[in-house]
Amino acid sequence: MSNSDEPKSEPTTASPTDLTVPIERPDQARASGEAPQVDLTGKTLGDFAVIRRLGRGGMGEVYLAEQQSLKRSVALKILRAELVKDENYLKRFKAEALTVAPISHPNIVSVIAIGEADGIHYIAFEYVEGGNLRTFLNKKGTLSWQNCVGVLRKVTSALDRAHEAGIIHRDIKPDNVLITRKGEVKVADFGLARLTSENLNLTQPGMTMGTPLYMSPEQIEGKDLDIRTDLYSAGVMAYHMLAGHPPYMGQTAMAVALLHVQGRATPLPELRPDVPPELARIIEKLMAKNRVDRFATPREVRSALSALKSDNASLSPPSNEKNSPSVLRRLEAPTLPRTLLLSLGLLVTILVGASAGWAWRVRHSVAASPEIAEAPAIDKKSEGWLQLMYARIAASPEERLARLRKVIEWHPEDTDETIAAAQELIQHELDQRAYGDALALSNQLTQRDAKVLQSVGYLFRGIVESRQGNAKTSNESFVEMFNERDAVAVPPEQLTWMAREYYLALRANSERLGLPADREMKRKFVEHFRARRS
Repeated sequence: MSNSDEPKSEPTTASPTDLTVPIERPDQARASGEAPQVDLTGKTLGDFAVIRRLGRGGMGEVYLAEQQSLKRSVALKILRAELVKDENYLKRFKAEALTVAPISHPNIVSVIAIGEADGIHYIAFEYVEGGNLRTFLNKKGTLSWQNCVGVLRKVTSALDRAHEAGIIHRDIKPDNVLITRKGEVKVADFGLARLTSENLNLTQPGMTMGTPLYMSPEQIEGKDLDIRTDLYSAGVMAYHMLAGHPPYMGQTAMAVALLHVQGRATPLPELRPDVPPELARIIEKLMAKNRVDRFATPREVRSALSALKSDNASLSPPSNEKNSPSVLRRLEAPTLPRTLLLSLGLLVTILVGASAGWAWRVRHSVAASPEIAEAPAIDKKSEGWLQLMYARIAASPEERLARLRKVIEWHPEDTDETIAAAQELIQHELDQRAYGDALALSNQLTQRDAKVLQSVGYLFRGIVESRQGNAKTSNESFVEMFNERDAVAVPPEQLTWMAREYYLALRANSERLGLPADREMKRKFVEHFRARRS
């Protein structure tokens, strides 16, 4: 694409970025409360001459640039200036490049370089001329089932390569599937990707979750993830390609998240009778609530798709002109009217929440306002779950922490949600070295009536004391944890973190006190804490 034939206004051309929201201009950024970013157009960053701004996403802005040494166009992602000061965001930004750089695959957007110039951190990606699948669906409504199969094959091919490298994408959605002018399909934005071997918590500071419209139930619930979370998202995306809308829609992100966990989508054959039953079954299996019921690997999906008789004709990004010959004619094939599809989607949302209790939760607990409302008069466990989910999809770290504290404040008894919120808060405070706040939370838990919360409070206090170098008082807290208390059960995700931190603290304490490792204390932990069955 030459400069002369490029539109002057900010286009919808997709680039390999985290453009998870519609492209915004600086005046829109100011309206939303974000600090306007300095336009880098005309500047040179290392080997890259910045041509113009393409758009902006969650972590930064994206520019079209020229790599001067090779005279080629690239997409330059720039980390927002205020995020450079946050070590967690900076690590995540660099990790995106380092995660994808070793992978070479025709259906994955490639990384060209990572660098820093004048305090500006950037990643240079392959520049993809065309559009993304979201733009395509917004213009065309639906795809033919043959084209859906073609896109799904290429996306799962990319996921298969990522799976071989031990990588989970975690944010598969139409925005991150690019369609080139030649009809090639490329998966972009590994900004949330993580190596499966890494022991990272989804809710740690600086981390965000995927997009609720395409998010797997286990991702919403904050569980450990594997490649099957990407397969779920790919199935939801395939449903969207055929139905003209995602399977679950709601007025808020929280409402959509709840439907992914508990809702039931309208079967595809009811919306698209032309879809082969085998394809409908493949998509239904991809979207199974329980991941053990899904395909185990992307390769299994590709094998199932290979049995379908479909051509491999490629997509072309939609033109701004109607009836453009560059768009495949088969995409003009008759489907259900778009208005009917949207009505059916809305009907599904209503029917899923038909029960009085469920409807009440969606109507009152899942408020459109981002403000933290007073605790509604519903059962505490349900409200605790809702607030914990709110925290995990919070728009900012501040909102996340406030919601986690509300969970503990509203629910003094022993619940999975209380323990999860406490663990996430204590982890945040340890990461930030806010030891005073961490000790205050720990002491608060030791005063609760529930024995399990008391044990967790003493455990946290011992961990915090050890981090501060107070080996003796740390061990005293650990001893108090076991005194006059029977064995307790905690959620397995939190138990894993607790055990790791406890053993690290014991080792550090032994080294500071010049004592051998205390095997008896390790044995007591195993006897005292056990994983709670869900």
